[in-house]
Amino acid sequence: MLKIIEIVLKAKADEEIQKAEKSLASIMNDILMQYVDDKYREYLSMQMIKPYTQYIIKDIDDEDIYYWRIATLNQEATENIAYRLMDKLTKENCEFITADKIVFQIEKKSYIHSATYKQLVTKYFTRRLKSSYIEFNFLTPTLLFGEEDKMICQPHDIIMNLVAIWNLFAIDEKLYEQDLIENLAQEIQLDDYEVVLRSQLINGKKRPTFQGKCRFSLKNNIMANKIILMLAEFSQYTSIGVNTHLGMGAIQIKLN
Repeated sequence: MLKIIEIVLKAKADEEIQKAEKSLASIMNDILMQYVDDKYREYLSMQMIKPYTQYIIKDIDDEDIYYWRIATLNQEATENIAYRLMDKLTKENCEFITADKIVFQIEKKSYIHSATYKQLVTKYFTRRLKSSYIEFNFLTPTLLFGEEDKMICQPHDIIMNLVAIWNLFAIDEKLYEQDLIENLAQEIQLDDYEVVLRSQLINGKKRPTFQGKCRFSLKNNIMANKIILMLAEFSQYTSIGVNTHLGMGAIQIKLN
């Protein structure tokens, strides 16, 4: 089960956000964990790759409004994080107050996307596809697993990261074809990009990250295109790369 929750927040004192020692995404993860029971929180702390992602972005027109999106990647995370959070955010519990004295008023909460792995497979393998381009909009700083010091993601890097996460959390719909990643990477190419590059402290070490838009074109392999487009939609749930539970690697896609 895949779910994305969007919570619209209004900051009551934006200057407190600027003064906070931790990133806002890290602060929001701390808040999220307050709504998870102790046993499941302990389980999450032992997982290198978490079964959820979350990030927060500011409204481009209203500087006091933020969009906090939490995605869960399997049934257990959906029940212990998504459903539990939505149940606890009532009219009587409509504010978040952080340890840094940041106050958020909850304006709205909703499920904005929902699917199962089987539904994604059915969607892309049982219909004719018209898309020949994918635009990935990396909304937050991104560093892919295995990228080392490469600054711009290549098709192989994206495919490798998404297939790994898919196979980790999908139950009956694994992607285990021999040489799958290499074969898929040959059927997609980076056409254009407009990104911002910056160093970011990750696990005590400065690492290069990127943020912005990358446009990829698909070749004429119909079966490969089905898998690539399915993984592209999946990326909006899973985000991509390191520290996705701390707000990194958030993605929106556009197909054309």
